[in-house]
Amino acid sequence: MGAGHIEAVKKKIGKYNLHNIEPILIEGYDSTLPDNIADVVCAIDMFWIIKKPTELLTELKRITKRDGTLVVDDGHAPRKQTKKKILDSGMWNIVEETKDHLKYKPKYGKMTKE
Repeated sequence: MGAGHIEAVKKKIGKYNLHNIEPILIEGYDSTLPDNIADVVCAIDMFWIIKKPTELLTELKRITKRDGTLVVDDGHAPRKQTKKKILDSGMWNIVEETKDHLKYKPKYGKMTKE
């Protein structure tokens, strides 16, 4: 995982002439992006290797707009494990679940676990 994946995404961006997507590689749990900047954040095949999921999910919530969406592709992780990590953070609500991905919206107000 790493720069090669970013390059693959950049190729698709060019192929489909997409100008509103910026792939970034985060090292650690600080993206360096401004608060509330992203309409959609995609986390693809990564939750199986994240050692501190709550720290990552905190950062993803920080950069996601209040009405934004987090899209998670489980990849190598069992769905049950991915959902547990995300729901245990208390920061996200599931809004859609398909065979291929999960979609979450950030929680605001009182933080409760589901």
